[in-house]
Amino acid sequence: MGAIAAAVAGTVPNSSEAAEIVNPYSGPLPKKWDDDVDLVVVGGGGAGLCAALEAAQRGTKVLVMEKMPFIGGISAMATGNFYGADSVLQKEQAIKNATRDIWWQKLEAGEGLSEPLNRVRDNSMLSPVYYGITKRHPQLLKDITWEYPTLIDFLLKYGAKFLPLDQQYPFTHTVIRGYLPVVFGHVADDIRKAGGRLITDTRANKIYLDNNWKTAGIRAINAAGRTRNIKTKAILMASGSFVNNDYLIQRYMPYWATKGKVPSAFLFSDGGLFLNQETGDGITMGLEVNASVDDMAAGFKYKIAPKNRGDALVNGLALTRSPIIFVTPEGKRIYDDSQDYSEITMALIRSGGKYGFFVFDEGAMSTTGAKNFNFQGLVDSGTIFKAGTLREAATKAGVDPDGLQTTVDRFNKDFDEKGVDSVFGKKGPLFQKISQAPFYVSNKHYPVRFKTEGGLETDERTRVLDHRTVKPIDGFYAAGATNGSCSSRLGDSLQCGRMSGRYVAEDIEARKI
Repeated sequence: MGAIAAAVAGTVPNSSEAAEIVNPYSGPLPKKWDDDVDLVVVGGGGAGLCAALEAAQRGTKVLVMEKMPFIGGISAMATGNFYGADSVLQKEQAIKNATRDIWWQKLEAGEGLSEPLNRVRDNSMLSPVYYGITKRHPQLLKDITWEYPTLIDFLLKYGAKFLPLDQQYPFTHTVIRGYLPVVFGHVADDIRKAGGRLITDTRANKIYLDNNWKTAGIRAINAAGRTRNIKTKAILMASGSFVNNDYLIQRYMPYWATKGKVPSAFLFSDGGLFLNQETGDGITMGLEVNASVDDMAAGFKYKIAPKNRGDALVNGLALTRSPIIFVTPEGKRIYDDSQDYSEITMALIRSGGKYGFFVFDEGAMSTTGAKNFNFQGLVDSGTIFKAGTLREAATKAGVDPDGLQTTVDRFNKDFDEKGVDSVFGKKGPLFQKISQAPFYVSNKHYPVRFKTEGGLETDERTRVLDHRTVKPIDGFYAAGATNGSCSSRLGDSLQCGRMSGRYVAEDIEARKI
């Protein structure tokens, strides 16, 4: 077998053939380059911006390329939950048992957490379950965990404001809604101050490798249709997940592409602002140069959202921080509503239901989650219906009033007589009676997918690995949701970006690339 044939077949040629190796994935390089930089960061979302800033402030000549007309990406729209330990906020507020050792033990064990190390692994509609399983390179996630305190320092420096921490959720840091875009705006300003450039409406579509398997450049096309070829020492892919890439979903998660398919969280009824985001561009480009991938079959991350373009975030914190129940159109509960929002969504999928409704009373309106999600604004917009009686609120929302009343009566009776939910075992501070008028029932909320867990496989320094040799492709890095060896959790994605930018700058300075 010749060296080229061996490479295409995925086998490693022996030493006698080594001199014949020609990279079959290189293709012809452009005769003329339109630009020349040290690093091209593909994706101007949170991970990409964090990476670009770290590299630019270390003297790297950086170009950030974003396909949308704005920066910030999905990260700017995130609910703002950051999970980690030993932060300055945890210390200032005397949060107990919030150390990195304890947090890492929980991640490894998958104790009630739906990410980053435990995901849906059983693609059966009747038994999709979460349980702990590590990535191929858990050292990267461990490094992110240990550097987590610096991420909170970074967010505070760039203008983030956090809700007070809660001992009930010792590892959760929640940025007040509206502040993440502020953070990313300041980060972009500092990238420019450090000599970096940001261009929008420009979509990368091809990686150039030379015959020595080294990164040579990247090709992109802007909104006007003009193609640009950019010479670069390194490419850092931070272009998001593949949640809206039908081909990759069919290829790696065929069940969820057909019978188990649910819509994307960002494909709203009127088209939606984020229609063209999260299409797996970086993963696709990586596959075209023989990059390895990791965890592509892990399944989607889910939440529950309405179809309208109103506030689609009556989930997540609303479920995990407020005394709320979730019911079917018949008014029946299907799960312990205090669990993770992905788990309640999976319960709805398992039940065969198409949608459900959140139900709560006036007492829930004063909770941290309600304030951060502006429940009153949701009432005003018609996303949540308000009424003086539970039956009236149910009727407005389209829930069977008799069924809901029966469910709530039993729920309240359990609270009074047993102190624990006899149906699903709900207990603790989120198990509260629903009895204080007025009452609230949301509009229809549907299971939606909003991110994927898999992506390009990297080592602990975020260098993308060659599928053939399982060694780093020189000059090729990945961060955020594009990095399948990281997790798609918001905090992990941003810290992965910060670390990746630092690693690229160090490798360029040491002339390793």
